[in-house]
Amino acid sequence: MDRARLVASEREYEAAEAAFLVAASEGGALHQIAELGLSAASVAGGLNSAAYELLHASHGERRAELDLLTERTEVLAELWRDTPLAET
Repeated sequence: MDRARLVASEREYEAAEAAFLVAASEGGALHQIAELGLSAASVAGGLNSAAYELLHASHGERRAELDLLTERTEVLAELWRDTPLAET
């Protein structure tokens, strides 16, 4: 696992989040917003996985930085997973 996958995952997440926010702010159809939310949840999970892979392969000071990152990406992924539950 290299940093390139993490960077690609971060970019993919940012695009998914932006698509969701645009659709929601512009009053998109509910099914479209829901689909984009599910997509963002999936991508956030992938970002979290990429961060954890780097964490497990790291050592020293880099490990501490990645530990903090994985804590944040885990919360982010959980929030996106819980979003559809808020609509029911």
